[in-house]
Amino acid sequence: MKMLRFVEKQPRRGTLLEAMQYASDMSNLRLDFHGSLAPLNQTQKFAELSEPARFDGTLRDYQRKGFSWLSFMERLGLGACLADDMGLGKTIQTLALMCELKEQERLSPTLLVCPTSVLGNWQREAEKFAPGLRVELHHGDRIKDVALFEKNLQNLDVLLTSYALITR
Repeated sequence: MKMLRFVEKQPRRGTLLEAMQYASDMSNLRLDFHGSLAPLNQTQKFAELSEPARFDGTLRDYQRKGFSWLSFMERLGLGACLADDMGLGKTIQTLALMCELKEQERLSPTLLVCPTSVLGNWQREAEKFAPGLRVELHHGDRIKDVALFEKNLQNLDVLLTSYALITR
């Protein structure tokens, strides 16, 4: 706890060397697997899934593994990041996950933020591979009728927008 007190008192972040010097103070810190760490203590096993019924396409083997991994992480309540190269199907893997969640009635309204250059691709891929998802593209002018916009959000599964718009 000495390290935490040190960091809290600093007007700036400490250096790595300073953090390491105080890290020895944490050796008798007891980790408790309640709360956010609890999923890591579960015995769920990773299993490769088949495409959800609502998904209108066929995933390649590596995409199926990626989708299955995303689903596994979601079931554990953990975040995930697909870091595949461009063009390998991150969009459809994500859409497959959304379809699975919708089938299970576990899909919460999702805000999907991406570069402006790929907004159209996301919308086309959603129409093609996930026609059962209610997807809306919001880009361009500011919202003129906020109440109507908020009402429409209630009926959406996915709201697509750009980094540029979200930072305005």
